[in-house]
Amino acid sequence: MKLLKNITKSQFTYNSLVLMLGTVFAQAVPFLLSPILTRIYQPENFGDYSLFVSYFNVAVIIIHLRYELAIMKPRFISDALRIIQGSIIIGVLLTLIAYVSLFALQLSFDALKLFEFTWLLPITAFLGGIYLLLSNWFTKNLNYKNVSFSKVFQSSSNSIVAIILGYFFFYSNGLIIGYIVGLIVAILFFSLNLNHRFYTIFSDFDFNKIKKQLNRYVDFPKHNTFSTFLNSVSVFIPLWYISYSFDNDTVGYFGLSTRIVAAPLMLISSSVSQVLYEKSTSLYNKGGDLHSFVKRLFFKMALIYAMPLVILILFSEFLFGFVFGETWVQAGVITKYICVGVIIQILVNPFTLIFAAVDQLKIIMKWQMSYFVVCLFVIVINKMFFKGNLYSYLLLFSCFNVIMYMVYFWLILKVSKTKNTLLIAKKL
Repeated sequence: MKLLKNITKSQFTYNSLVLMLGTVFAQAVPFLLSPILTRIYQPENFGDYSLFVSYFNVAVIIIHLRYELAIMKPRFISDALRIIQGSIIIGVLLTLIAYVSLFALQLSFDALKLFEFTWLLPITAFLGGIYLLLSNWFTKNLNYKNVSFSKVFQSSSNSIVAIILGYFFFYSNGLIIGYIVGLIVAILFFSLNLNHRFYTIFSDFDFNKIKKQLNRYVDFPKHNTFSTFLNSVSVFIPLWYISYSFDNDTVGYFGLSTRIVAAPLMLISSSVSQVLYEKSTSLYNKGGDLHSFVKRLFFKMALIYAMPLVILILFSEFLFGFVFGETWVQAGVITKYICVGVIIQILVNPFTLIFAAVDQLKIIMKWQMSYFVVCLFVIVINKMFFKGNLYSYLLLFSCFNVIMYMVYFWLILKVSKTKNTLLIAKKL
C-alpha cells in the first residue's frame, strides 16, 4: 500500500500507469486470442491483414497532416478545438481526393489490379485520423481513463468480430473487417464521453479562427507530415519487400512475428508516448530539466525490455509452435532474426515526440530521410551479395536498425538540452 502511494505521488507515473493498464488490457485481448485466430485464419490471411494495416498506418499520417499533434500546444481550449475543426476539413478533402485518384487510376489502367481492400483504405484512414484527434483531445484534458477505455473497446471488438466472421461465417478477411469495426467502436466511445462544452464550442464554426490556428502550427504539416510519412514507409519497407519477393504465407509469418514481438512492449511504449508528449512540453515550457528526464526514462524502459528480448532470442521457435500451432514455427524462426532490431525501434520511438515538444521538427526529417535511404540500401546489399535470401535480409535489416535508432536517440538527447528562448526572454 505504501509502495502504491509512493508511485502515484508522481503525476507522470500515475498518468502512465492509467494509460498502461488500459493498454495492457487492449493488447492482452488480441494477444490472448491470437492462438484462436491462428487456428481460424491461414498465414496468407494474416499476410493480407498485415499489408492492409501497413497501408493504413501510412495513410493515417497524411489524412490530417499531423495537426492532431498540435492539439496539445494551445493554452486555450477554444484554440485547440479550432485545430480539430480544421483537421476534420483537411481530412474530408484528402479522403475525397484519394477516392477520385483511385477512380481515375482504375479508369486509366483497365488491367490495374488493386489490392482487394484498397477502396476501404481512404475512409479507414479518415476514421483513424478522427480517433487520433479525439485521443489527443482527451489527453490534453488529462482524461487518461477514457483514452485507456477506448483502447480496450477497440482491441476487444476487433478480435471478437474477427473470430465471429472467421469461425461462424468462414470469411477469410475477417481480420481486416474486425480492424475497421474496432476503430468505429473506439470513436463512438469517445463521442459518447465528450462533454457539453466541447459540442458548444465545436458547433461555433469560424473559418478565420480555424485558418489562424492552422497557420500558427503550420510547422506540423510542413516538417512533421513528410518526415513521419517517410519514417512510416521505411518501417513497412521490410513487409512490402517480403510481399514482393516471397509468397503470401511468408508475409503472414513475418506479420505475426512483428505483431507478437511488438504487442507486449507497445503497451509500455504507447502509454509512455502519450503522457511523455504532455510532460515534455510542460517541462520545456517551464524551463525544466528535460534532458535528465529523458535519460532516466529511457534506461528504465530499456531494463524492462531486456527480459523479453532474451526470451525471444532463445525460445522463439518453441514458443510460436506451442502457442500458435505447428503451422507457425516459421514465424518463430523469423522472430529470432528481427527481435533485436524491432525492440530497439519500439524502445526509441516514443521519444520522437520530444522534437515536437521543443519545436525541432526539422531534425526528424533529416534523420528519417537517412533511415529511408538505409532501408533501401539494405535491400540492394541483400540482392547483390546474398541473392535475395530471406534470412540474410532480416539479419541485415535488424543490424542496421539498431545502428540507426541509436543515432536517433543520440539526436533526441541532444535536442532535449534545448532551452526555451521565449521563457529566458521573459525572465530577462
